[in-house]
Amino acid sequence: MRKTLLPAAMGLALQIACAPEIGAPFPASFEMAGTDQFKLRVTGNNRYPANTQSGEEERLRWLGDYLARNRLCPFGYDIIDRKLEHVWMSAKRGSEEQKYRSITYVGRCKTENGYRAMQN
Repeated sequence: MRKTLLPAAMGLALQIACAPEIGAPFPASFEMAGTDQFKLRVTGNNRYPANTQSGEEERLRWLGDYLARNRLCPFGYDIIDRKLEHVWMSAKRGSEEQKYRSITYVGRCKTENGYRAMQN
């Protein structure tokens, strides 16, 4: 059993280490959630704080550019859910800590006639 677990653990570590970088100017991850939805999870930082309008505008601008570069949602998208959470190591008080909160955006791709599976 030990010989079986070691290669599996090494394979998992390699997958994590080789995960593609999405190129955001802030800590972020992007994943497709089904055929017409996506999830973007970001964490505020000093340059793009979670608790400012300018940080929000930059995150949404970057998201639009990312979707266009990767040919996702060619007819646009709507954010259908936005959750603001505390980063697990952040104190839950004080305005300074609030800029490091994480934000999860859930979006749905549009089509010419409304919503349905994405076009490739």
